[in-house]
Parts: sequence; structure tokens; C-alpha cells
Amino acid sequence: MRVHLTLKCEDRFAVQARYVFSTFCKVLGFDLVENELDSSLTDGPTVWYGVVDDAPTVRAGLVCIHASPDAIVFFESHYPRCIEEVTFTLWGTRRVPFLFATQPESVETRRLDSLLGERPGGVYMPYDLIASAFYFLSQWEETVIPDRDSHGRFPYDRALATQLNLSENIVDIYLDLFIALLNTAGNERWPQVKIPTWPGAISFVACLTHDVDVISKSRLSRLKFMWDHLIQPTIGHRQTPLHERAYFALKTLFDRQDPYWTFPALVEMERVLGFTASYYFQAGKNSSRQNYYSLLTPPVCDFITHLRQNDFEVGLHGTYLSAFDEEAFLQEKATLTAAVGEAPAGHRQHYLRMDYAITLPIYERAELQYDATLGYAEHEGYRNQFSYPYQPFNHKAGRPFRFLELPTVIMDATLGGYRNMPAADAWRVIVTWLERTCTRQGCITILWHNPWDGVFPGYFNLYPKILTWIREHSGQGLAGRDVLYRWQMR
Repeated sequence: MRVHLTLKCEDRFAVQARYVFSTFCKVLGFDLVENELDSSLTDGPTVWYGVVDDAPTVRAGLVCIHASPDAIVFFESHYPRCIEEVTFTLWGTRRVPFLFATQPESVETRRLDSLLGERPGGVYMPYDLIASAFYFLSQWEETVIPDRDSHGRFPYDRALATQLNLSENIVDIYLDLFIALLNTAGNERWPQVKIPTWPGAISFVACLTHDVDVISKSRLSRLKFMWDHLIQPTIGHRQTPLHERAYFALKTLFDRQDPYWTFPALVEMERVLGFTASYYFQAGKNSSRQNYYSLLTPPVCDFITHLRQNDFEVGLHGTYLSAFDEEAFLQEKATLTAAVGEAPAGHRQHYLRMDYAITLPIYERAELQYDATLGYAEHEGYRNQFSYPYQPFNHKAGRPFRFLELPTVIMDATLGGYRNMPAADAWRVIVTWLERTCTRQGCITILWHNPWDGVFPGYFNLYPKILTWIREHSGQGLAGRDVLYRWQMR
């Protein structure tokens, strides 16, 4: 189906508005056609976006959305939005936040339930959901708030979405509202608009990814672990009886199998379920936080061959410093390309280290097809408040970036490390996000390292539980490269 778009907002916000409408229509599998308002167009809904004084008369098949003049001024000011400036309205039991001014008479008297039901066949929306969606999709606050943590990352607790503390992704709410507007305007003139399943009748997609950081644990390191484990165990092991800790410590010290070399086991878990996954390899040595290994050593080289033979993805894991060093990033990409025999399609940065304004342009110039870095190391969830793949927005160039972003939602090191969660608590968090993504027929990116029970007890066994849950709920585990392909088919 087509959506006909008439933009009557100020020209200096037209690109941003078009970006949001295109992002929504991509999820729905609709073609977006921009034209002047024409009542003779009947092959799909018409959406008009402009200032209230110029709004046309509402008619069947027409959605009119208010473009707030406040938003135009705001996005030229280079300031973040404060929670005190957010207006909430009710839609059923959902509290919907709008970031920009609406008609004064609408703020106190309008409920979205009555709004959507009062004019069957056409509807006027007095709240600027488009500018509000752009704020979150484009990571606006990350380009204007200078605060960074010790690794140069934007902090989770500085995000407006964190302060709003809603139980669902905010941009998802705006998408649902957009769908409701289309259905109200259509009044059964065309099939009910809803979010489609993925190609192949897949309910939802889990993008399965692994960062290949540490591949071996030296004997000296194992000996140190044994001593620490017996004398001063980590939080996750403190309740374990001494005799069990002693057995585990001795097994770690003397076992011929390296405790960190669990990647083949992860591949087998995925393969038997018919899933694929991405394994991101480091290809540079530019930081004390770099875990040194060569792509040409027999175990790594053989493992890469095994991955490719089984149609798994070999991607790039940018090193710590290359997030802000374009020359280093391009060299790492070239090194991996030479070792593997083809350029990587996708990537994730070490430590999830990135600065939106600096790092994303590097990815584009490196001609990546997708990235999976966008996420908070210290907390689970969708950093961009949207449950679907999307193109980030290039503020400097005034257009979308030319690659797809697959935001990282769940990371083992977040739950076990930053949040110090026991495996049982981590499982409950994981299921919550899996259920949300399944309900929305979205995409959840999961980052699982090669966890060893000496680091996060019980976490290795969580991974097969995740895969089983996905299969039992009609989902599909895919490598990032395969998510990209299926997304392009929509």
C-alpha cells in the first residue's frame, strides 16, 4: 500500500519529518510517496503534516498531524529537552509523552481515545508525534549533551527516556499511534494497517552476535584465578560452598580445554536450531584494553573457516581506540578483509565505545552495511527507543546515514558485570525483553561473549535457554548480515 505524504511544515524541518515518516513506513512495508494534497488519490491514506493554521478540512482517508513551530526553533537551538517540558496525554492505559507545544486548548482537554474515535474516516492529531519521534530516533541529546563516561560513552542516566521511565519504547508508541491514525482515517477503505511479520512468516528476529575478545586463559592466569577463587571469590561465587569452589578452581587450572575457548560450543547450539549468528573479530592492536590475538594463528584461522563453511557471519570488532580514529578503523577493516577474503558487512565497537557525531560518520565512510554498536553498556534496552532496524540520522549532512543500525539490547556483561545480576535474575530480564520484541514483531540484538562460569556463574547456560525461547515463540536467530538482507526485502 502507498502512503501519500504532503509536507507543509517549514522547509528547514522537512528532511527530518520525511526521515521519520520513511522510517515508520519501512516497518509497515509501505511505499511513501510525496505529493501535493489530492482528494482523488484513493490507493492509500494521505498524511498531511503542517502548522495548524494551514490545516485542510478533515475528510475520509486524510490524516492531519500538527507540526509544532516550537520544534523548528528547538532543533536549531542545540539544547536537550528537559523532562519538565514534556506533555503527557492518555491513550487507553498508555501515557504518551510529547516533547513540543500543542494547541493550548488541546493540552488539558484532549484524550487520544476520544480523538481517534470522534471523526471516523478522517482525523486531526494536535500533538507533534513526528518531531518527538525524531528527537529519540536521531539521538539528538547525544549531539548536544557533552557528558561522557570514562570510556567516552554517553551515559544511560542522562537520557531523557531513562528519566521518563516508561514500560515500553517511546518511538514504538509513536509508531502505534501513527498506525491508529491511518486506520481511523481509512474507516475500512483499505485493509487494516498492522505491523507485518518478517519474510518467511517469522514472528520476530533475534540478531545473535558474539564479540571475540578473549580467546585463551594462560596457566598463570588460571593459577591466579584458583587462588582468588578460594580466598576472595567474586560476588557471584560467594555463596558457593568451599568444596565446590575448590573443585571448580582445580578443574580450571588443570583442564586441557581452555575455559575461554567456548566459541565452537556456541556455534553448535545455534546450528542445531537452524540459526545463524555473527562473530566479530578484532583486527588491530592499539590499546591496553586490546586482547591480543592474531587472525592467522591456527585456532582462529580454523574457526573462521568453520564459521564460513556453516554460513555464519565473520564481522569486524573495532578496537577501543578506533572508535575515534578513522585511520585505525580503516586499517582494521582492511586487515580483516585480507585475512577472510572478503570485506565485512557488519561491525561492533569494543566496549560499545562510540560518540554519535564522531563515530557513525567513520562507519559510513568505511562503507559498512550495518553496525551493532548502539547500546548502553551499563543497562539493557533499546537506546534509540525503537524495536526495529533503522538508519540513524546524520545531523551534519542532513540525511540518514547509508548503513543500517541494529541496536544492541541485551549483553551478558551488562547483566553479569555492570548490574551484578545472578543468572536467575538475568534470565527474568532477558525474557521480559524477548517478550516485548516478540509482541511487536521486532528485532532484538543479543550480545553474548564466550562466558566462562569463573566470570559470570551460570551465564553460559543462559544462552541455550535464550535460543530455545526464540524457537518456541516462532522467532528466528539470524546473523546481522541476514537481518540486513531480510529487512531490505520488506
